Amino acid sequence: MAKTVEDFNNLDELFEYLGVPEDKTKDLTDDMRGTVLTTFKRNLNMSPVNLETDIKLSKEIMLDCIELVELQESGVVFHQKGGCSSGGGCSGCGNH
Repeated sequence: MAKTVEDFNNLDELFEYLGVPEDKTKDLTDDMRGTVLTTFKRNLNMSPVNLETDIKLSKEIMLDCIELVELQESGVVFHQKGGCSSGGGCSGCGNH
């Protein structure tokens, strides 16, 4: 059976499995860690990448998720088709 995110007891085990450097994760709050995990699961599921066999690509997805969450926490708003990440759609975010 293929390895899944649920096979890990916690996010730190997943970081270790993927080889994510500690300097990329040490400043993540508990809330940010939850968001990173949710974002990683979503992005991994939307890609053809297999967590067990594509560790390098899985690590890249994780690093992108960490960066995305850090940017969102800093107040950066991402505008995308269907609404921005601030919720409620871009027309209500007040950033344009």
